[in-house]
Amino acid sequence: MRFLFKAFIVLLLLNTLLFFVHYKDSSIVTAKNKDETSYDQEIEIVHRANELLIRHHFTNLSTNRLEINWPKTSEKRTCRVEDADSCVRLNEETTAFLEGEETSQSISYVIPKEPGGDEDILLRSIFAKIHKATPQATVLHIIDEVHEGGMWITGLQQVGNQTLNLVNYTLFSGSGAVSDLYWQKQQLPNESNEYVTVYGADSMEFIERFDKLFTQLNAAHMDIVLNDQNQNIASSRFLVTHPTELSHALEQFAVNQFYMNYDEVSIDRFTAEVMTALLLDNEFDFTLATNAVKQLRESLTPTQVTRFIERFEEKARELNEEKTMAETVDELIEEVTDYKTSFFTKNSQLEEGFYPFLLENPKKIVVSDGESLENHAIVKDNNIYYPIEEVMEDLAYDVFSNEHSLYIEGHEKKYRFPLKRQFYVFNDRRFNIKTIPFEQFNEKFYFEESAMLRIFQLNIENRDEEINLTPTSG
Repeated sequence: MRFLFKAFIVLLLLNTLLFFVHYKDSSIVTAKNKDETSYDQEIEIVHRANELLIRHHFTNLSTNRLEINWPKTSEKRTCRVEDADSCVRLNEETTAFLEGEETSQSISYVIPKEPGGDEDILLRSIFAKIHKATPQATVLHIIDEVHEGGMWITGLQQVGNQTLNLVNYTLFSGSGAVSDLYWQKQQLPNESNEYVTVYGADSMEFIERFDKLFTQLNAAHMDIVLNDQNQNIASSRFLVTHPTELSHALEQFAVNQFYMNYDEVSIDRFTAEVMTALLLDNEFDFTLATNAVKQLRESLTPTQVTRFIERFEEKARELNEEKTMAETVDELIEEVTDYKTSFFTKNSQLEEGFYPFLLENPKKIVVSDGESLENHAIVKDNNIYYPIEEVMEDLAYDVFSNEHSLYIEGHEKKYRFPLKRQFYVFNDRRFNIKTIPFEQFNEKFYFEESAMLRIFQLNIENRDEEINLTPTSG
């Protein structure tokens, strides 16, 4: 048996050499001059009934100390001795590669696997990583000793496959990282281009249908498995889905790509969906983002939207852990509009519901040249709203409400505004109006500007740094 296995290894190496020549010629391998935040890797997987044996080779490493992020489920973490220097930089605790001149290091580990999985197997987050660094190119070998046939999915492009008496062998290669593995017993036909390989019936039709999206994403190669029998799966580089649910699955894949691009920043689901839709200029049917994108495009000019997206793409290079992405995006909106907003920050904190897109006028509000009010005017849907309680209290009115109405009462003038009906009462006289003149923001009542000036007989003076409201004479 050992002789046969050694013979197979020789054959395997010959085949691998041929495949690797093809891989190298395809210009996927990255340049030798690399910075300390990137590296290349070659991963060998031996698939057994109850475990995966993984031999992981890192190349083009920085000479600085590099922390290793091991898979949580990994066992038997150790050096992989290929030659005298193959793990000379690995510390005794096997937690890091120490400073050193050797730019290639190897480790090995075992991922336990539940027996079974007759129809499909999903293995998530099973590969070691270098902390705060990104693989630029990956070569991945799968030696399947279980010998059950089927097909392996990684997201990388499959370069070759060999079926022998003792094992099945598959070789993958491509740019970027890989984190998950999927296997299914049913083999499917496939079509591919530089962005995607689609497995299943009518695969070319799906490639042509979503070609624009793949081009926009400009992401590393991905796999899509169209299968109406197995579970729906979304990974960073592959999808398994029913053909009728592909559109939704691709939307989620686009968001996953967004997370991957900014994996060192705190990103909430709302911000990820909205920014994905804006960056791709795609009418995604996201649960959270659809209404948000609509409000943004209606509230900002086309020039402002374009500038906002440009500034985000520029700022993305500087994003770090000091701020959440929601806070950064709010600041960018202020930069292009000169108005403050907490739209992304507030929505990122909501478990349900939706906070509207509001812009805060930076000018202070004063009443009859008095002290500035605590709150500012708010812009929503191109209408300006004022904090009516503060305004009217500075004019010696009492402002209060109950579940039915808003009351604004002075010594001689008394107003009642039903919360849900289009009229108001002024000194016992009813006046019909076309729209309700106020809204509630942050549990406070705000009056629309033109209605406030007309109903309460106020004048407005816009100054460079403040807005002055005064009663009309008489």
